[in-house]
Amino acid sequence: MNQNTAEAIKAILKADQTVSAQDLARILDVCRNPQIASSAPPAITRGTRQFLTPKQAAQALSTSIRTIWRLAERGELRRIKLGTKTTRFVLDDIDRLAAP
Repeated sequence: MNQNTAEAIKAILKADQTVSAQDLARILDVCRNPQIASSAPPAITRGTRQFLTPKQAAQALSTSIRTIWRLAERGELRRIKLGTKTTRFVLDDIDRLAAP
Protein backbone atom coordinates (compact mmCIF):
# COMPACT_ATOMS: atom_id res chain seq x y z
CA MET A 1 0.00 0.00 0.00
CA ASN A 2 1.40 3.39 -0.84
CA GLN A 3 1.95 6.10 1.76
CA ASN A 4 -0.88 8.36 0.51
CA THR A 5 -3.45 5.59 0.85
CA ALA A 6 -2.25 4.71 4.35
CA GLU A 7 -2.42 8.37 5.41
CA ALA A 8 -5.94 8.71 3.98
CA ILE A 9 -7.13 5.61 5.88
CA LYS A 10 -5.49 6.90 9.06
CA ALA A 11 -7.22 10.31 8.72
CA ILE A 12 -10.62 8.71 8.12
CA LEU A 13 -10.28 6.37 11.09
CA LYS A 14 -9.03 9.12 13.42
CA ALA A 15 -12.13 11.16 12.55
CA ASP A 16 -14.37 8.21 13.48
CA GLN A 17 -14.84 8.42 17.25
CA THR A 18 -15.98 4.81 17.47
CA VAL A 19 -12.51 3.55 16.47
CA SER A 20 -10.20 3.13 19.47
CA ALA A 21 -6.47 3.87 19.29
CA GLN A 22 -5.79 0.14 19.62
CA ASP A 23 -8.13 -0.66 16.71
CA LEU A 24 -6.56 2.11 14.63
CA ALA A 25 -3.10 0.69 15.20
CA ARG A 26 -4.30 -2.84 14.33
CA ILE A 27 -6.02 -1.70 11.14
CA LEU A 28 -2.93 0.22 9.99
CA ASP A 29 -0.73 -2.79 10.77
CA VAL A 30 -2.99 -4.99 8.62
CA CYS A 31 -2.88 -2.43 5.81
CA ARG A 32 0.92 -2.50 5.90
CA ASN A 33 1.13 -6.29 6.23
CA PRO A 34 -2.01 -8.12 4.95
CA GLN A 35 -0.77 -11.48 6.26
CA ILE A 36 -1.51 -10.26 9.80
CA ALA A 37 -5.24 -10.38 9.02
CA SER A 38 -5.10 -14.12 8.45
CA SER A 39 -3.67 -14.83 11.89
CA ALA A 40 -5.95 -15.79 14.75
CA PRO A 41 -7.16 -13.01 17.04
CA PRO A 42 -5.36 -12.78 20.36
CA ALA A 43 -6.97 -14.23 23.46
CA ILE A 44 -9.10 -11.74 25.38
CA THR A 45 -7.78 -10.97 28.85
CA ARG A 46 -10.02 -9.76 31.66
CA GLY A 47 -8.10 -9.35 34.93
CA THR A 48 -6.18 -12.60 35.30
CA ARG A 49 -8.61 -14.65 33.18
CA GLN A 50 -8.13 -15.24 29.49
CA PHE A 51 -10.84 -16.16 27.03
CA LEU A 52 -10.61 -17.91 23.67
CA THR A 53 -12.85 -18.09 20.64
CA PRO A 54 -14.35 -21.51 19.82
CA LYS A 55 -11.79 -21.90 17.02
CA GLN A 56 -8.87 -21.04 19.34
CA ALA A 57 -10.21 -23.44 21.98
CA ALA A 58 -10.44 -26.23 19.39
CA GLN A 59 -6.88 -25.54 18.24
CA ALA A 60 -5.62 -25.53 21.84
CA LEU A 61 -7.17 -28.96 22.45
CA SER A 62 -6.36 -30.30 18.97
CA THR A 63 -10.00 -31.10 18.36
CA SER A 64 -12.94 -29.87 16.30
CA ILE A 65 -15.08 -26.86 17.06
CA ARG A 66 -18.08 -29.21 17.35
CA THR A 67 -16.31 -31.10 20.15
CA ILE A 68 -15.77 -27.78 21.96
CA TRP A 69 -19.52 -27.13 21.78
CA ARG A 70 -20.25 -30.66 23.05
CA LEU A 71 -17.92 -30.15 26.01
CA ALA A 72 -19.71 -26.88 26.78
CA GLU A 73 -23.14 -28.53 26.50
CA ARG A 74 -22.05 -31.23 28.99
CA GLY A 75 -20.74 -28.56 31.40
CA GLU A 76 -17.11 -29.64 31.06
CA LEU A 77 -16.11 -26.31 29.56
CA ARG A 78 -17.42 -22.97 30.75
CA ARG A 79 -18.63 -20.61 28.06
CA ILE A 80 -19.14 -16.89 28.38
CA LYS A 81 -21.87 -15.40 26.19
CA LEU A 82 -20.93 -11.90 25.01
CA GLY A 83 -23.95 -11.45 22.80
CA THR A 84 -26.38 -13.44 20.73
CA LYS A 85 -23.65 -14.77 18.43
CA THR A 86 -20.46 -14.29 20.43
CA THR A 87 -19.14 -16.90 22.85
CA ARG A 88 -15.76 -17.24 24.52
CA PHE A 89 -14.26 -20.08 26.54
CA VAL A 90 -12.20 -19.78 29.73
CA LEU A 91 -8.54 -20.62 29.09
CA ASP A 92 -8.12 -22.19 32.55
CA ASP A 93 -10.80 -24.76 31.68
CA ILE A 94 -9.10 -25.56 28.40
CA ASP A 95 -5.75 -25.98 30.18
CA ARG A 96 -7.44 -28.27 32.71
CA LEU A 97 -8.88 -30.47 29.95
CA ALA A 98 -5.54 -30.57 28.14
CA ALA A 99 -3.63 -31.71 31.23
CA PRO A 100 -2.79 -35.44 31.23
